[in-house]
Amino acid sequence: VPQVASHMDNISKMKNVIKLPTSKTPQTPAEKSAAKIQNAFRTHQARLKLKNQAAWQIHEKLEYASEQTESKLKDMFEKLLKASSSLSPSVSKLLHKA
Repeated sequence: VPQVASHMDNISKMKNVIKLPTSKTPQTPAEKSAAKIQNAFRTHQARLKLKNQAAWQIHEKLEYASEQTESKLKDMFEKLLKASSSLSPSVSKLLHKA
């Protein structure tokens, strides 16, 4: 799962971007608490976004694989129908029923 590892790297990069310099150094306890809450919320949002992106990528890959399998099956059955004249009569009859 190398994609998840790269998403975790993105989270750490986002944390560095989120930290904004403050204009004054001394902060009241309320300001410190608010900053911690905001940082935790932003980190949570970033993780949630990356989790959703990873889930969507997995969904897309599964959907694409499913479409490829369906396409290959269709091609195989079309080839069987074209070659039905060389098959036994009972097999060609079954193929044409489906």
